[in-house]
Amino acid sequence: MTSETVSTAEYVLSLLTLNLEGYIEDIEHEILFQDSESVEGDQNDEFTVSPHITKDIFAELLDSYYKNWFDTPIPALNDLSPRESVKNPESRKYLTLLLRKMDILSSVEGIVLYDSSWLWEELGLEREQY
Repeated sequence: MTSETVSTAEYVLSLLTLNLEGYIEDIEHEILFQDSESVEGDQNDEFTVSPHITKDIFAELLDSYYKNWFDTPIPALNDLSPRESVKNPESRKYLTLLLRKMDILSSVEGIVLYDSSWLWEELGLEREQY
């Protein structure tokens, strides 16, 4: 992984942190204490979280967010929710573009940071290969 890849992933994680503050503390606490071998202590009793735990936290946050997202009005979809948009041919086109953009943003340099395929399935849309 390049430093640019790490920077991008950290940036995305920080944006999610700002937008999903309510979920973060509970999820971090639950995950960190379930996998105590992945937490490394240092001389100052601080700890670092291993990359696989960070990826799990990232995925858990996105899963929680997107479960509510399906029923949230989205300005880009003329204030329809994704579930409503899928029923309308015109807004379904924009929903597909939005999901495609989310797919692109969820990977960096071919490394998938988050598997968003379940979003397509939940909405009953066929995921396009590009």
